[in-house]
Amino acid sequence: MAGDLVAVWLPPGPAFVDELRRAWDADDAVLPVDARLPRQAVDRLVESLAPVRVVSSPGDAVSVPGGGRPVETGDAVVVATSGTTGASKGVVLTHDALAASSAATSSFLGIDPNRHHWLCCLPVAHVGGLGVITR
Repeated sequence: MAGDLVAVWLPPGPAFVDELRRAWDADDAVLPVDARLPRQAVDRLVESLAPVRVVSSPGDAVSVPGGGRPVETGDAVVVATSGTTGASKGVVLTHDALAASSAATSSFLGIDPNRHHWLCCLPVAHVGGLGVITR
């Protein structure tokens, strides 16, 4: 069964990761929204990509009127493009794609998860920041 698209509009940190896990545990995909965006830009993004609900405080989701973009089984995140040619478009990344990227990066860099830790200094609404979280 396919899940819902859930926008997570939280700053980077444990609450963001908790919401990501909560959505994934429910077989939903996450639209990470850059916490630095002004409300008007967030509204345009939500209108364009149509998540079912928006989480803007930990554990509290607000339904989006008219929202309801379905996601396929296995979809993990929908990352918004910059919108330079119009409205932002969503790029879907699956759980398999995220896992493969994480494994490849860790392997290439010789990461030992028992000894090494990642520090996320990149926006989590972008692939680079999400990659740090998934690793």
